[in-house]
Amino acid sequence: MNKFCCDCGTLLDVQEHQNYCFACNKGFKKLNSQQKVVQEKVYVHQTAAEFLHQEARPLIDEECPKCGHGRAYYTTQQMRSADEGQTVFFECVKCGYKYKTNT
Repeated sequence: MNKFCCDCGTLLDVQEHQNYCFACNKGFKKLNSQQKVVQEKVYVHQTAAEFLHQEARPLIDEECPKCGHGRAYYTTQQMRSADEGQTVFFECVKCGYKYKTNT
């Protein structure tokens, strides 16, 4: 018999080693041989820094002026008037050095 998560509806893989829904992290426990499922919420605590390092940030081939590494994360912002170019902010993948350039 298939079991589904009560929170998100994901099909649960009810095995010995798994005790939570992979999609929403809601925990469950098997009560007996019929594999009845009891729901409980599992909370994962992260710091803001951990979260920021997990999110997908755009990468570009850009040489770091500090360490010479060839890849950097980047963001752009319009810092000056609309008829001028944008400012590109870089962060080196290897050493974390931050620098900018006006385009």
